[in-house]
Amino acid sequence: THCISSAASDVYKRQGEDSVIRPQKAQKAPLDGRSRRAYGSLVGAALREPSLIPRLRPWIDRLPAPDLAHIFQTLVDLWEHEDADITAALLMNALAGHPARDVVAGISEFAATAEDPSHLFEDAVRFLEQREHQGEIHRLQEEIQTLEPRAAADPAASGALEAALMRLLELQRRFVKP
Repeated sequence: THCISSAASDVYKRQGEDSVIRPQKAQKAPLDGRSRRAYGSLVGAALREPSLIPRLRPWIDRLPAPDLAHIFQTLVDLWEHEDADITAALLMNALAGHPARDVVAGISEFAATAEDPSHLFEDAVRFLEQREHQGEIHRLQEEIQTLEPRAAADPAASGALEAALMRLLELQRRFVKP
């Protein structure tokens, strides 16, 4: 237990140092319940199968919920600590007094009900990627509506419109079901 406490303490201290250095991120849209559960599934699956933890890294900056982003970052930091055996208890210890600590037990309990942590992880990734693509499609549609009236008279708007239309078609081919 001393090793676990030491590893968690080291991670907690590093996060304190990092928070001084890191600039504030722009506010993101609030997270809906289904997306929040999917992000929780990623953490829960990684707690059950620690080899999945490195795959959390690309999701950290994409997370609109600061509490979940903090959990992801703490879990990745713990993974990078050589002696750490990753458990929900270690993660909760590393989160110390952070409010995100209260979320971990529920995430862990939910993940324990899954038959296979790898499937839980992959299902959550598929869902979240689909949500991201839907959001990008929506953003592109709005951009196209803004650019269309200006495109005939403005070559820059015309080029931007063409690029937005091409990206929209690409996304629709790959991710929208007929």
